[in-house]
Amino acid sequence: MLYNIGDYKDHAKYIKLSLVKVEQLNATIKAILTISRLEESSNVEGVDISSLVSRIIADNEIWLKVANLQLSMSLKRRKLPCPS
Repeated sequence: MLYNIGDYKDHAKYIKLSLVKVEQLNATIKAILTISRLEESSNVEGVDISSLVSRIIADNEIWLKVANLQLSMSLKRRKLPCPS
């Protein structure tokens, strides 16, 4: 990293991307915590898990490319019963 050679030669670029990803993960965690609090209350709302997972995959596409990985998703849409 110090001499800009090898795997870490583009560290400045990836540090910026990492900060963006950390902020996005923080927002996702906050959303999950909010959902958890809502589940404890009597107000139950549906959540589109498919779009949430799709967004997370899209947000992390750069890391998949860096690692030369491909990720696909296949979810069946169905309604889950509301807890009583």
